[in-house]
Amino acid sequence: TAGMSTVDSSADQAESAQSSRRKNLTDPLEQKIRCLEKQRKELLQVNQQWDQQFRNMKELYERKKERETLNEELQELKKENKLLKEKNALAMKKKEHYECEIQRLNKPGPPRCALDLLPPDGQHKDN
Repeated sequence: TAGMSTVDSSADQAESAQSSRRKNLTDPLEQKIRCLEKQRKELLQVNQQWDQQFRNMKELYERKKERETLNEELQELKKENKLLKEKNALAMKKKEHYECEIQRLNKPGPPRCALDLLPPDGQHKDN
């Protein structure tokens, strides 16, 4: 039994030494794994931040383009509105003139329109 315990003892020591060597080898590897996992998490966070910033910038750009498009349309509509107002004013003047002419033609007597008071071709009525 004494010989057996010596063999057991030296086997235990050899196994312990081998285990210690394995542990010495695995400790730096485990540290490296932990370091890489930490870097991976940090990289994922940075990617998520970049993704969010990209989405925000894209949304801002799309809003800006939409605003520019709407402003261009607004300017075109303002121009069209101005032209329509000018046409309307001209049509109103023509309408007033025609109404005045109708009144003049329907009622005999002195002229009722200011336009009729003007001599034709710039001549005076005194002639």
